[in-house]
Amino acid sequence: MCSRPAKLVVVALAIMGLTIGIAGCSATPAAKPGDATATPGATSTSVGGQLVQLCVECGGRGAPAETEGEAITIDGVQTISIVVDGGYYIPNRITAQAGSPIRVVLTADAAGCVAEPTFESLGKSADLTASGATTIELGAAAAGTYEFTCAMDANRGAITVQ
Repeated sequence: MCSRPAKLVVVALAIMGLTIGIAGCSATPAAKPGDATATPGATSTSVGGQLVQLCVECGGRGAPAETEGEAITIDGVQTISIVVDGGYYIPNRITAQAGSPIRVVLTADAAGCVAEPTFESLGKSADLTASGATTIELGAAAAGTYEFTCAMDANRGAITVQ
């Protein structure tokens, strides 16, 4: 079932004369019904002759504003709290220190791709759809920038370890 904002996006697209179909957050080619790559709970539309997917959470509104945060050390573990709000990760630009373990605590009342954050370079992912909260232990990361994305690789954030 679509959320109210997703329905408004579909209605707005229909008013603009775009073709609406059922098929999940960015201008990526939409999967055909039954295709293993289809994102459940998503809507697709035709834009400029190309079928694109719109996430039920962010409605294809594009990239969020950058919001900054930093890790807080609790009992020797750097803890990063991220909330999924309005289909976006808040904060989405976080700093942490190298050499100490990092714990990411995610909370959300979300569905769709944004409820499945992935740290691909670290081989870590989570699923918030069932519980609305989860913890990802990243360990003591070396200096660098570690991106996290939604399941559709459209909504992004990064943790910069210094």
